[in-house]
Amino acid sequence: MKKSQIIVLIILLPVCISCKQKVVPCLDVKHTEEKRIMLQSLSDSIWHEQENRNYKKAEKMALDAIKQYPCEATFYSSLGITYQLGYKDYNKAENYLRLAIEVNPNHT
Repeated sequence: MKKSQIIVLIILLPVCISCKQKVVPCLDVKHTEEKRIMLQSLSDSIWHEQENRNYKKAEKMALDAIKQYPCEATFYSSLGITYQLGYKDYNKAENYLRLAIEVNPNHT
């Protein structure tokens, strides 16, 4: 690895200080249609748990999803929504929603 590549890598690894979570470099992550459908299904399952007010399960699912798919902003925002709605922990919610933006500024 060249010195310039190392510097770029360091720049691409910001740390969300408030949530102590490293953001991995997520440059142009492309998914197959099959994987996209699977990720959407997982996201829908988390949303379903939130809708049913099963926030503990939604939190666990979102945390597991983030570990497995750290470049998917939807799981960070799902976790933020869970902290907002379920636990009324607005600081944690804001931290994860900001982290979702860091991972993918185009996430809606």
